[in-house]
Amino acid sequence: MTRRNCIRAMGGGAAAVGGLSMVGSVGAQQTSGRMVFVYDDGYAEDYTKTFQVHRQNDAPACAAVPSAAIGRSDEFLSEDQLREMTEAGWEVMSHAVSHDALGHVGVTQPVEAGDTKLYVDSTVMGRTPHPAEIYTGDKQVVRKITGKGEDSTGGYLTLESKVGKSFAADGTRVRFTEDAIRNVLETSKQSLEDRGFNVTNFVYPYGRYDERTESLVKEYYKAVGNAHPGGHNPAIGLDPYDLRREYFHTETMTEQEIGAYMDEVASRDTLGMFGGHIRNPNLTGQRIQTAIRMAQERNLEIVTLREALQDLDVYEATPTPSTTATPTPTSANRQGQGTPDSTGTSTPNGGGSFIDGFLHWLANLF
Repeated sequence: MTRRNCIRAMGGGAAAVGGLSMVGSVGAQQTSGRMVFVYDDGYAEDYTKTFQVHRQNDAPACAAVPSAAIGRSDEFLSEDQLREMTEAGWEVMSHAVSHDALGHVGVTQPVEAGDTKLYVDSTVMGRTPHPAEIYTGDKQVVRKITGKGEDSTGGYLTLESKVGKSFAADGTRVRFTEDAIRNVLETSKQSLEDRGFNVTNFVYPYGRYDERTESLVKEYYKAVGNAHPGGHNPAIGLDPYDLRREYFHTETMTEQEIGAYMDEVASRDTLGMFGGHIRNPNLTGQRIQTAIRMAQERNLEIVTLREALQDLDVYEATPTPSTTATPTPTSANRQGQGTPDSTGTSTPNGGGSFIDGFLHWLANLF
């Protein structure tokens, strides 16, 4: 249990500790609604920048992480960094294995039986090789996608072998097979949990999904954080697989629009959700801090998605796996990767204080 959750469990009021008075954080007191911040893709800057701003403002958030990216290089979050973030109250969410596109794309040019290229309206599926279905009506073939490219005709996906059948462009689509999607959903969750993280929720890479993907996600996860863009989520009758979130980069929302969005969350006592990509130059530390403080000024409780859905009785709490899980072969490959020193200002009552020791003891009681 984190310090923040421990204070919430104490009711958010003042507690006498050795003659000192501890007052719960803004999130622990009566609120007018909830705000969730979700940061996608698992880049190291979510530790060196995003996490530091949130920690300085006593606000948790969610990291949507492709499981294969963890510790892959200095560009991505390490396991130790993620563990420090979760110990500070953050939630780890699955973002597939390698940011796999789990929805379909449309074919833009007629396909001949001898073709090994598919011209499509988006090449996102070419980032992660998987078996895929080329289909229209009741006609279907399965071929492995091996990459992507672009020429004067447009963007295309490359195939391991010839299509074998001809398809008209109109109405023909491409999507990963059901087995491939299941493998992505299961492997990502298992890999994150093997590292000791409690993973209940998912974020669609590229925001792409279809009816089949939505059905499969429900077998592995309790909620999806980006089913739709924009809007607010009602506190009553909430569908955890139909959630809306708004990007709050400077090119998508002005400061006034952020305020108006949060005003509506507060007035309607709803669940608001912001999404961000820290490598977008329009999402600065100052923008993050501004949004957090605007939420706090409106008495909105900043929580993780899992906390919000548990508070709203959408689903029950689940035990948190031990963060000292038995190392897997992949974690052995990551040995020697240290955690960078924190670049943020230390929080009040920081490490080693009497209050921290008391909270650590108290947390063990829950």
